[in-house]
Amino acid sequence: MKNNKMNVYRLLIFLILAFAPLWILALCTNSALGMPLYESTNAEIIYMVGVFGMMFPAIAHLLTRLFTKEGFDNTYLMPNAEKGFRYYAAAVLTKLILVFIELILLWLVFMRELSFDELWNFGKDGEAVAALLLQLAFCIIICFPAFGEEWGWRGYMMPKLIPLLGKPFAVIAGGILWGLWHAPLTISGHNFGVDYPGFPYLGILFMCIFCVGENALLTYITEKSGTIYPAAICHSINNGLGALVVLKLCGSSRAVELAEQASPIESMRYYLPVSVVITVVFTWLLIRKEKRNPEKVD
Repeated sequence: MKNNKMNVYRLLIFLILAFAPLWILALCTNSALGMPLYESTNAEIIYMVGVFGMMFPAIAHLLTRLFTKEGFDNTYLMPNAEKGFRYYAAAVLTKLILVFIELILLWLVFMRELSFDELWNFGKDGEAVAALLLQLAFCIIICFPAFGEEWGWRGYMMPKLIPLLGKPFAVIAGGILWGLWHAPLTISGHNFGVDYPGFPYLGILFMCIFCVGENALLTYITEKSGTIYPAAICHSINNGLGALVVLKLCGSSRAVELAEQASPIESMRYYLPVSVVITVVFTWLLIRKEKRNPEKVD
């Protein structure tokens, strides 16, 4: 009971430290620009808010450990190379498979007039393939901002929620918290823009559902690997190599034109069933070992 109370205390401090700075930063930036941040053309400010915002959960993790004198055991910072790099490879492969599924959905819903072969523009010189591989390498190498979120959410929040709620409910609650953390960015036009029915509440709801699925996946990767870096790489690929990016790098001009006609909020509506499947599959994988070894349940 005492440990649970301390977990709740530390979790609340962490959430306050992670949430408050992003709300302040986003709302002050919107006020200074006189418009939603992501509706502006100031790429430098958008980039800086994105990078700094993603670092707040890691800073909150660090400060919470210092303020509550928790110490630095079980921080998930060791790369665990002795286990091999299969978890790193699996993180990359899993996210690429999900991107491919997203592409299939975009094709089936918004680009049905094209055959699957007509989607692509793989020239004989291989420029499209090279561009795709370079973008993938960039996502893997430049994953420091994603590390900022992962060390906060999967490296601190989830290890506190799981003993309190159990893994299935912790996955859902953690995903909703993560989605709500994005709310000031969603209000600022991130991901979905501002011109859609139900703005910004529908966008916040969709973000929460999406984050529940991603939380299940990333928590599973973190628990299996015992380190935060595979999840950070997976997160970075999610941010930098989505279906529309792949189409712009490798798709035909007609495919890109059709894909861009679909609003982000409409595209997300069709991806939500995939998020539900991801949640179920990776939550089941998280608890499967516990079912086999009930005496080891946390």
